[in-house]
Amino acid sequence: MAILGVMFLFALKGAPLISSMRAFVMGRQIYQYQSAVLHYQADYQALPGDDEAAPERWGRPPSLFHTTNGNVSFMSDGKIDGLLSDPLNATGEQYLAWQDLRLGGYVDGDVKLVGQSAQPETRTGVIFGFAEDNLGLQQVLCLSK
Repeated sequence: MAILGVMFLFALKGAPLISSMRAFVMGRQIYQYQSAVLHYQADYQALPGDDEAAPERWGRPPSLFHTTNGNVSFMSDGKIDGLLSDPLNATGEQYLAWQDLRLGGYVDGDVKLVGQSAQPETRTGVIFGFAEDNLGLQQVLCLSK
């Protein structure tokens, strides 16, 4: 009984440590993605996804948004355009930015992923994504959950 009691106490004390460790890991990943974007920008003088030379450099499709008036490109406007969740625009800048970062070797992952599946996901189900406007902020790296 005493052993079970001690194990129970350790389990209760360990729960806050797990939350703290998750927060530390999330902070580290945010920093790594921020650093990847800044390095890409320094190397190519453009933001990933918004890079006009990326289709030719990486052999990927151009960044296009499907609208009621046809396809529109916002490349080279100095922003990673697109909504955090936009399943109708798989070739939006917010998704192709992840492909550019992977093709450039700044971020690990499958370079063939497109659309929402290109967004990195943690083992705990947290999804990272770019958004041009979210919660009143402009040009942000967002996390689900």
